[in-house]
Amino acid sequence: MMRVTSELDLNGNVVSSFEIVATGTTRIIEKTGINEFSFDLSTDQTGTVFDGVEGLYFGWSTSGGAVVGHETGTAADSFVVASNGSSMTFQNGVRFSMEASFEIEAVKGITDPTALVVANDLARVYVGDKAGSVAAFEWDAALGKYIVVKADEIREFDTVGTGGSTTSNLRDDGDGEIGIAHQNDGVVVYAGETRISTSDGKLYINNNLVNLPNTLDGGRIILKGNGVVSVATNGTQIYVGVPQADYNDYRANSVIDNDDRGVVLVLDLSGQITGFLESPSSAKESNFGMGLAADGDVLAVVGRYNGLNTLAIYENGQLKKTDSLSGSSMRVDVDGDHLIVGTSAQSRIYSRQAGGNWTPVANLTGGYAVTIDGDVARVYRSGSIVSYRERGVNNWVKEHEYDTSISNRTFISTDEYDFLTYKIKINSADINVPNDSGSSAEVGFRVRINGGAWYEPIYRDGVSEDYTNFNIDMSWTFPYTGGTIEAQFREDDSTSGDEWSPVIRIATGDGLGEHREGDTGEIDAWLNYEVILVDPGENTAISSTFVDALGGLVSMASGSGVRMFSDQTYQAATYTGTSITDLVLNESGVLYVADGGAGKVYALNNLMAKLKGWVSWKAAALLLTASTMRPWPAMISPAALQTRPTPSRC
Repeated sequence: MMRVTSELDLNGNVVSSFEIVATGTTRIIEKTGINEFSFDLSTDQTGTVFDGVEGLYFGWSTSGGAVVGHETGTAADSFVVASNGSSMTFQNGVRFSMEASFEIEAVKGITDPTALVVANDLARVYVGDKAGSVAAFEWDAALGKYIVVKADEIREFDTVGTGGSTTSNLRDDGDGEIGIAHQNDGVVVYAGETRISTSDGKLYINNNLVNLPNTLDGGRIILKGNGVVSVATNGTQIYVGVPQADYNDYRANSVIDNDDRGVVLVLDLSGQITGFLESPSSAKESNFGMGLAADGDVLAVVGRYNGLNTLAIYENGQLKKTDSLSGSSMRVDVDGDHLIVGTSAQSRIYSRQAGGNWTPVANLTGGYAVTIDGDVARVYRSGSIVSYRERGVNNWVKEHEYDTSISNRTFISTDEYDFLTYKIKINSADINVPNDSGSSAEVGFRVRINGGAWYEPIYRDGVSEDYTNFNIDMSWTFPYTGGTIEAQFREDDSTSGDEWSPVIRIATGDGLGEHREGDTGEIDAWLNYEVILVDPGENTAISSTFVDALGGLVSMASGSGVRMFSDQTYQAATYTGTSITDLVLNESGVLYVADGGAGKVYALNNLMAKLKGWVSWKAAALLLTASTMRPWPAMISPAALQTRPTPSRC
């Protein structure tokens, strides 16, 4: 019986709260669905209780103990009464109902159990059943009972069909909805509802193109021609990586110095540049900004120099640590005081210590990508996802590995080629020979490069006294430091002597594009030429941030869409055979399972096969039937079984 502890509305059915007063007649729920019971009020009446109120009160128990009004995992209590003046009574023939739902945990090894063994320290119980299942239970001191051994694992559950994607990003809108962003040939992140992405080397905020300047710091850092390849945000600032940015050498006649040192721009959420971070290395080809990750006051920047991946850690814009790792495809992720980087060769976790120093605390397996969220770090390999958990301060332990197929995601960023050149192409000349009025003249053409010896004649043709298109169509290539060409025309005249045009000087420094240069003299001559910057370009494969983690949820970009994974709890420490007839546990924790259906005994270490070859050995040595199997007989012990060299000695 239960006393009502909240006010009742006696005009109809009520749902209320109760406290336990006493127990009475019990009926047992024997099946799912509707269970009907009858109560005879002449013999089952509760009497006059609760200040003169009598009636039939409902409650239930799932533990065999006292009837309770509400137990975790059940529906709310139902309480039905009929009003009769100042007291409540139940009328003959009235039907009453109570609806309840109970969560029953499905456990392997408890259907028709046939064997049980308890560890010496009482921490574990193993149960085997006739169906061939073995399950392990562990003592939970907080709950005061044995519970099923469980484990957490990440498993794939869906694919969002978005087409090809090189990046994915998860965000919580604060209303319980998780947003999944993706981008092909670029990277995408969110600051609240502000979408920041890259595509084809350009930066977009909320899908609007952000026009970056050609240079920074008065022309010292050159962005023009170098694409944006990485972005990150801490929610208030945007970090933009331009790893192929060049630093001007201020040399005369120099093309843009293609040193690829790189730079990270700092923008506000409107897209205005508020600052920048230079590469901490003065070396060329350091590619500072190939990857970025930000959280709070921490920014991690990835680069690559001389075959090594480089890491720079900043706090509030101040450089705190640099490091390098071997391997390829370096990715980075940061969460609070923890940071993880990973390459094809290795992964490493750094932790911010009490003094503010960032220290490597764990070396993990290598892979394509890495994430870290709270005390869980993951490495995404070609054939599996490996999960690690921090068990104690700076103690990262491998928890499990989930087999799945993962493809590395990259995109191409085109940059200037390492060695740029100039080309001067002379297309034609306009010639006039004043002293050969009305007749034709045989004119030759010679050049010298950068003040060297004359090459002559390199072209000869007949021209009239009027300006004529003197077709040359020749070109010369110069290094990016530049160069000059001197040209001159000469008429071979047997009657009046050779006649020369003025020397025409042209140079790469004349500027890119078409030009016309010349003068008058014994021969009037003008050159029609163009200066061309030769840049074959180079393609760099950028390792995109294609995995993102938010709590127990993971999104992974792929060629067909965004694959989704989540943390799941499953029953661990189980084994399935044919028909379990006996269990024995030795002091080392090895569980010996007699499978009467298979006629074999299996040695299991934490319910996992101890040795791959152990099954065939023991199958030949121990062909025991269920009728002969009992706790280890005197003739053989578990220790002896493990040390016997050949089956014949058993």
